[in-house]
Amino acid sequence: MEDEIVLGEIYKKALKEAGFDVEWRKTTKETEETAKIFKPEVILLDHGIRGEDRSGLDILPGLKKILPDSNIIMLSNYAQEQLEKATLKAGAVGYLIKLDTPPAVLVEYVKKLLS
Repeated sequence: MEDEIVLGEIYKKALKEAGFDVEWRKTTKETEETAKIFKPEVILLDHGIRGEDRSGLDILPGLKKILPDSNIIMLSNYAQEQLEKATLKAGAVGYLIKLDTPPAVLVEYVKKLLS
């Protein structure tokens, strides 16, 4: 889930070129609905979604409940230790800062996670 269109397209392209099947959604509701159908091995969640009353952190526990084996990675623009701890406590396997995670690094992170 990524609400920034340019960044979402960049991540999608990089992951597809690496051989992953990718479903990209821009809202929390779309993400929840798609995850139930698609049942992904990895879910990338954007922490802050503009124009929504829920964040990636808000929907993370529900996603873990319906998809306990999915690896959820939170992407954020906030390098806040408290937010990272809350994310990991809620069930995410990783917390990455977008500015520090170019697409190639994200692809490698996902590959390692699935190996």
